[in-house]
Amino acid sequence: MKTRALEKYTVRDVLEYRGHPQLQHTVDECDTVEDALELMYAHDVVSLPVLGGSNSDDQAFVDIVSVYDLRDYITNSQGLEEEVDFQMLSGRASSKPTVLEDTVAQVVRSRKHASQE
Repeated sequence: MKTRALEKYTVRDVLEYRGHPQLQHTVDECDTVEDALELMYAHDVVSLPVLGGSNSDDQAFVDIVSVYDLRDYITNSQGLEEEVDFQMLSGRASSKPTVLEDTVAQVVRSRKHASQE
């Protein structure tokens, strides 16, 4: 009985009823993987809307990135094993750029590419 009552409503109906909510936490597609992880950790969220555009006043929704997307991207990245081995043996990070410095846009592209295979 309750299910039938809910079936007639859409997400749009709920948003219009509640007003258009402002997104509290977002990530720009140019932000790094590390930036996204830090934001997720700081605000205890597992996903963030990704915004992109030429300027900060006119950014459009691009996608949603989750902690699971970031995990998959990091664990499947080239060179991760070598970096971990170097850090374990030397006790310090190498001077090479790491996967944490990649952009959120790279994560989104890799996920879309993987889903097309």
